[in-house]
Amino acid sequence: MATIDLTQGKSVPYAAPARVFVLRKRVDFSQHNAGAGDTVSLFDLPAGTWVLGAGWKVATVEGAACTADLGDSGSVTQFGSNIDLNAASHGMSALVEGTPNTMGKLYTSDGTVLMTMDNAASSAVVDVALLCCAYTADVI
Repeated sequence: MATIDLTQGKSVPYAAPARVFVLRKRVDFSQHNAGAGDTVSLFDLPAGTWVLGAGWKVATVEGAACTADLGDSGSVTQFGSNIDLNAASHGMSALVEGTPNTMGKLYTSDGTVLMTMDNAASSAVVDVALLCCAYTADVI
C-alpha cells in the first residue's frame, strides 16, 4: 500500500479569520452588590463570535445561600444554571447548541453574556471565563 503525504511541510493553524481567545472577568460582589433577580452584564460579544465553552471559579464564597445563572438574552442558563456562589468551587460548560452549531454557540448578531442572580450577593467573588473563536474576520 502507498502512503499519500498531503502535509507539505509543517502543519500550521488556520489563521484567517478564525482565532481562538479567552475572555475573563472577575465579578466582586463586595464592590458591586446585586439583589435577587438582578442581571450582571459580563461580556459584550460582537456578531461572529463562537463561544466554545464557559467556566467559572468561586474565589470568595458569599457566606449565605446564593446561586446564579450564566447565560445570555436568548437563555439565561445557556452556560450555567444554579451556580453555587457559597461554595469554593469551579465548573465548566461544554456547549451543544444544536444544528448547525454542534459545538458551542455562534452569535450571528451582537450579544451580551449575563449573570442572573437567584439570590442577593454582597461578598462573593467569582471568576468567569469564555473560550471563544473569532468566526469572522471582523471580530478581532
